Amino acid sequence: MSDKLRVLNGVKWAALRAWGVRATSLLVFLILARLLSSAEIGAVAMVSAILAILMALSELGLADYLLYADDNEKSRSQIFWFQQIVATALAIATFILAPIILNRLGQHDSANVIRVMCWSLPLLSLSVVQDTLFRKQLDFKSIAQRSLISSVSGGALGVIAAYCGLGLWSIVIKYLTEVTLLTFLVWRAAAWRPSWRIGFGGFGVVVRYGRNVAGARMLDVLAANLDELIVGGAMGQKELGIYSVGKRIYQICTEMMTTVTAQVAGPVFARSQGDIAQLRALYVRAMQMSAWLVMPFYTLLFLFCPLVVPWVFGSQWQPSVWVLQFFCIAGLLAPLSQFNWSIFMAAAPPRVSLLYSFTRNLFSILALLLGGFFGMSGILIAQAGRGVIMFAAGRGFLARYISLELKSYFSALLPAMLTVALIILSVSIARVGAHALPAWASWSLQLALGGGVLLVSCVFLFRRIRKQVLAV
Repeated sequence: MSDKLRVLNGVKWAALRAWGVRATSLLVFLILARLLSSAEIGAVAMVSAILAILMALSELGLADYLLYADDNEKSRSQIFWFQQIVATALAIATFILAPIILNRLGQHDSANVIRVMCWSLPLLSLSVVQDTLFRKQLDFKSIAQRSLISSVSGGALGVIAAYCGLGLWSIVIKYLTEVTLLTFLVWRAAAWRPSWRIGFGGFGVVVRYGRNVAGARMLDVLAANLDELIVGGAMGQKELGIYSVGKRIYQICTEMMTTVTAQVAGPVFARSQGDIAQLRALYVRAMQMSAWLVMPFYTLLFLFCPLVVPWVFGSQWQPSVWVLQFFCIAGLLAPLSQFNWSIFMAAAPPRVSLLYSFTRNLFSILALLLGGFFGMSGILIAQAGRGVIMFAAGRGFLARYISLELKSYFSALLPAMLTVALIILSVSIARVGAHALPAWASWSLQLALGGGVLLVSCVFLFRRIRKQVLAV
């Protein structure tokens, strides 16, 4: 298969994985949100935030060495066993120390949950190297199939457990089922196996490469999860549940749209290393396609989430509406920095990724900490401002390493901005014209017009994606 068709096929299967898994997650989350209380969801959200940070620490960014630097048998085994040792040590430490800390903070449910969920760390580490090898080969078909099977199976068991009255433990059962089954399927499909002869001679080269990636990833994950730690620690599990529902809806929507291009972008950019003009063209094209989908979608979601959230998830989640709206504002700016990591890995020295991540995440973390003094409103304002921080932090690096001019952003964002303007105009016209109609009829007309504009835009977008990929 030619590189063009492999990329296009990769996009197709990455899309199936992202949309299938996230659609399943959204459906399961919808059911669980109707069966569980905000405090129960908040308790597990606190643990999930902690484990996300620990998982990034256990991976240490070493697997990216195989993707962007040198893929060889010795390095594969070294990375596999080192990550497994670190993940196991972190799981043991978490099992002993985390419940003590959480109990002192009054997070008793979270303390009980983390004793069980912490063992997912070594389990997840078992498949990191194999998953990297599949991504390097652009084998997104098998990745999609495994992800869908594990997501559906875990979701089904979680829903059954919730109906049986297991409360927050239904989320734990769902998560552990997904992790266990996914790891099993990865090992069943992968041809590579780690060597039992463990030797770490020459491993310093991998560590020196990975420390920059690991530092950057740690800061990324910390900035992405610090908000939930602040809300849960300072405001309680109930408030965290309200916050996490709005954030989770946003995350699922974002993953459905951006995971596709993000997964394919890394290997594609890596294939163009050394060709600055090609990397710049690929970057601008990727940003344009992402913005064309993301910005109109979040505009529509911002306008209609006061209707959608209570109707879909239940009236008890009405307080989550304004949380989601703030995240929609943040989502509008996401395409401006979505591909920065991948482009820096392909076009810049490894230390640049760390410097970029340190710069943007330092200011993001400071903004979140400052926002925490003003309650949930302050946190949400800080979240909306993170998009500006990420754009500003990456702008200088992009100009230096791929000679990206400021005007390129305007040309890349133009189709998206025109679509956003059309959605706002069509919804406004429908709202004014239908003011005498019943509320349900007015909302239906607005959604039909706004959604129609988005649908037509998506048709043009996907046709252009196919045309441009085949033209590369």
